[in-house]
Amino acid sequence: MSIFTRHGADTSLGRIAHATATLPSGALLQATAYNELRGVHLGLITGVGQAYAMAFTPCEARAVAAELVACADALDQHGRG
Repeated sequence: MSIFTRHGADTSLGRIAHATATLPSGALLQATAYNELRGVHLGLITGVGQAYAMAFTPCEARAVAAELVACADALDQHGRG
């Protein structure tokens, strides 16, 4: 997977943080923080008309991130990372 590219804040859209990464499949993964919504959005665009989105509170986003890291660590410990 590509490293995320961070983009500047766009206050006209309410974004205070935004990053994108292109996955090996060609899908676009987006992580965005919206100030007014106090939420973190994770989006996946897989093709024309195919997009998926999840919204998290800051606390939920941290918990999801921690679980993703724990899963990656488990794979590393089993020689599959």
